[in-house]
Amino acid sequence: MATDSIPQQPISQQKGYLFLTMEQYHAQKDSLVSEEKVIVMRHDVDHKLSLAMPFAMIEKGLGIEATYFIRLHAEYNPLSFENYAFVRQLLAMNHELGLHYDTDFAGLYNEESKKILKRDKKIFDLIIDKE
Repeated sequence: MATDSIPQQPISQQKGYLFLTMEQYHAQKDSLVSEEKVIVMRHDVDHKLSLAMPFAMIEKGLGIEATYFIRLHAEYNPLSFENYAFVRQLLAMNHELGLHYDTDFAGLYNEESKKILKRDKKIFDLIIDKE
């Protein structure tokens, strides 16, 4: 993907829109005024972490921080050598990472959904060094 044709500042920023990650939005939502133009930039990474990287690099170049939701139970393993490098790169670009949880996963194995979510959240937080 050629990045030389990307404007220095997105039209949305020229028009006064504020870009927020999910965490930033939740922290600020009560203080935002109704007339404020906000874009919550988020991505679900369903199939390949490598596909998220061009978007992440473009956003970084534009000064936009986004949230990338990563799955633990997917076709990709976030702890494989290649994918873990992508996880670290996303974090180094100041993007936020969140757990992309599939609510049907626990049911496939007759496990309690809340218990599995809690376990997966702990694992995910360890992967991204979040305490």
